[in-house]
Amino acid sequence: MNAVKYLRKNAKSLGIDPEKIGIIGFSAGANLASMVAMTKKFDDGGYPGVSSHVKVLVDAYGNVNLFEHRDYQKIFGKSRKQDPEIYKRYSPFFYVHNKAPPALIIHSNRDPVVSVDQSKKFH
Repeated sequence: MNAVKYLRKNAKSLGIDPEKIGIIGFSAGANLASMVAMTKKFDDGGYPGVSSHVKVLVDAYGNVNLFEHRDYQKIFGKSRKQDPEIYKRYSPFFYVHNKAPPALIIHSNRDPVVSVDQSKKFH
């Protein structure tokens, strides 16, 4: 989120339109990009008063619902069974709202890692 805020705050010197900032991510990066697009919940307060809003999201085969994916005990320190809420907390799927930016979702039914059903449900 701070990267978006940095771009917006420095838009003039960077020669960009601060109202045309989008975000794109692939695989795990799509999870992060989708979190930025769907929620401000994790905004750490850097660049106070500067919006982290993006105009568009491109999600390429993202793992947007960690709750329905494999267990991430090594990352979270707990299994999904031990702490299901942490898996939901870091899943952009649970933050979709009616004012979310438009999204281009790209996925394949041949993805061996993340089920295309994640993208279908996210849509």
